[in-house]
Amino acid sequence: MNDKPQICIIGAGRTGRILINRLKHSWDLIVIDNKPEKIKICEKMFSNFHIQFITGDASSFITLKKAHVVKAYQVLITINNDDVIQEIIDLLKKRLQIRNIIARASSERVADKLRKAAIHVVTPYETMANMMINDLSLGETIAINIGKGAGEIMQIELTASSPIVRKKLCDLPPHPWIIGAIYRPQNKIKFDMSESYFKKLQITKEDKLIIPDGNTIPKPGDKIILIGEPEVLQATAQYLKAGAPLFPLRYGNSIISVFQDENICNDHFFQNDFKWLINKLEPARLEYIVSQTSIKKNIDQIEYSAIWKKHISEDPPVISVKKFYKIMDYLNLFKNEQKPGVVIFKKSQKPFFYYMEKFYLLKKTINFCYNNNTPLLILNSSIPFSRISIFVSVSDHMIQLSELAIEVAKNFSLPLEAISINLPAAISGEQVLKNANDLLQSINELSTLHGVQLEKKILTGNPVHETINNINNNELLVIALPVKQNSGFLQPPISEKYLVKKFKGNMLVLTV
Repeated sequence: MNDKPQICIIGAGRTGRILINRLKHSWDLIVIDNKPEKIKICEKMFSNFHIQFITGDASSFITLKKAHVVKAYQVLITINNDDVIQEIIDLLKKRLQIRNIIARASSERVADKLRKAAIHVVTPYETMANMMINDLSLGETIAINIGKGAGEIMQIELTASSPIVRKKLCDLPPHPWIIGAIYRPQNKIKFDMSESYFKKLQITKEDKLIIPDGNTIPKPGDKIILIGEPEVLQATAQYLKAGAPLFPLRYGNSIISVFQDENICNDHFFQNDFKWLINKLEPARLEYIVSQTSIKKNIDQIEYSAIWKKHISEDPPVISVKKFYKIMDYLNLFKNEQKPGVVIFKKSQKPFFYYMEKFYLLKKTINFCYNNNTPLLILNSSIPFSRISIFVSVSDHMIQLSELAIEVAKNFSLPLEAISINLPAAISGEQVLKNANDLLQSINELSTLHGVQLEKKILTGNPVHETINNINNNELLVIALPVKQNSGFLQPPISEKYLVKKFKGNMLVLTV
């Protein structure tokens, strides 16, 4: 009787044969392929092993039932057809209730769709790129055979300008990443006694493994193992390695801009205000969605500076959308090509556009940003900005919001201010006030880590009115907006929701 756990491999091509060769000793294998010639090759190659080969269509329920796939610990799909892969996965999940699936996907669109359905996806191009990056020796290594292999485990080498060197790990503020291990280079002295009259001295460098705790102090040259979400870990690694600003690279490499009002989005706006903004953000890709042809003409006439040519593709795509409700379709189209680091939304002054934005477009854009973990920059007033201001509220997202505001302040070389509006103690209670003060202290420590000076402004009164009265319209208000959370009396996010509606200045909204 064979007690080894079972794995089902769908696809007997080159990838499938490599998997069979590596798994044949430790697993009970079932291999399915609809091409008899591939099955015959496998049967010949692995004739000395007890492996079950089945010729049949894996997108057929009868074939899967014949293979007893329900008994498999894991199903590995290696075929090179995204449409068939989706059919097989639907069948495995819905009819056979199988959840442990690893699938290959050729297109990023299909890969994103499968990941949202909780399928572990491997893309050949991403895997190849990660291997090339590892071979480049750029001071960072992506683990492709550990974890999900999507870049959630990385090794980086710290430089002297890293913001975490010579600091205890326990003194660092909370982050969405952890340091799992540190490899510290050290000289090792060795005497070669092979010669009878002289001792030959050899000095070699070896890495000493350190399991970090709160008292561990990273040093320049240390190789650290980072663990975190793949979406943010790449940019985080760049910052920890050399102290480089993260925004908008923390969220994505491209910027999508939505413009509607031709009176506001004129040639002067693009050649001056908007050009200043993009030069500060330095995206790798810039894309536009406009509702009027005249706006497109103004965009086409932008005189790109040397910085633009360095960071942005030569001809950024400009999509003209005649029907405003189609804007979201094009927004999703850009998202499928490259993950946006920020969406820029220029508010209109025309009554028609104003109500259209208020009741439809802006709401849809906020939901888009929420679903894609992308900040939303709402331009409602003049730029350049004069100051970055954080709206502080007692919530679980304030550290994440503070990191965003600090990065923006560094990118724009602007002063940073944290505004905390407290309700009277008789209404909110002493504990709420204490939590707010503790939160301000944490934000201050975080800004100190990044080398940004923070000014604190503590006020008492109505959060919406006090914020509007104490922030100029040419400042940038950074605010966290809980999208799915219901608001209630004296409970967040009622203040944030009203501020997004009422504030007449510029806002950077982190949808959470």
